[in-house]
Amino acid sequence: MKILASLTDTQRGIIYLVFGFLVLLDALNLLDKTIHYVILFAALGLIIYGFLLTKLATKIFKK
Repeated sequence: MKILASLTDTQRGIIYLVFGFLVLLDALNLLDKTIHYVILFAALGLIIYGFLLTKLATKIFKK
């Protein structure tokens, strides 16, 4: 946990994005229905959290 505490928010956001996409791909291909939906929502949450931490939303939707 000390490693995660020493990372910047951008680095942590990128890690959450990568693991979110990995979990999402795993959920779409390998697990049964109940666990599939739990993992799917968790993966989407990690992806959104990663976007918020890296502040990509402000860069993408910049006016």
